[in-house]
Amino acid sequence: MGCSPNLSREIAERIRIKGAKIIIEELIGPTNSFYNTADQWLSKNNAPNIIIYVGVSHHGLLLIDQISEKEISVPIIFTDGCMIASLLTYVEKLSGKAFIVSPVVLKEENRLKPTYKPIGEDAYTLICKIISECKNCTRKEVRDYITNNKKKIIIEQGLAGNYAFNDEWTAPHELET
Repeated sequence: MGCSPNLSREIAERIRIKGAKIIIEELIGPTNSFYNTADQWLSKNNAPNIIIYVGVSHHGLLLIDQISEKEISVPIIFTDGCMIASLLTYVEKLSGKAFIVSPVVLKEENRLKPTYKPIGEDAYTLICKIISECKNCTRKEVRDYITNNKKKIIIEQGLAGNYAFNDEWTAPHELET
């Protein structure tokens, strides 16, 4: 379920490759609700083992409300677009287990909270490093600099971890502006 069709389809494909079945792939949002199909997929023959939600946090909050209303206790995995404090609070109200998949978890106020903030700050540090070392800062020059120096461009101990370009990285081919 969710509002991010590409990520949702990618996850569904990987689940199918592992031999599991997808019962329903459905959009959720202000004009879409799982209520239209809930009775069908909640029947004993189609009951899911787990719900994976791919989408933004405010639609995740809607899903929590709907699942709570239907008293569904199937475990739910929320993907990384759901990393806001209110969703983390409301997840605790679900009768079943809930998990949030996050690229980064920081300790704040003695509670683990998933967030994108350190990744954004590290990306800023990385691009500042690249731009400061690049002779000209046109898109082409930055792309060429990264291509020619990718083994030297490293950030150790970034907020979210260590960063380096791998040997397979190739610069995207953009239109010159």
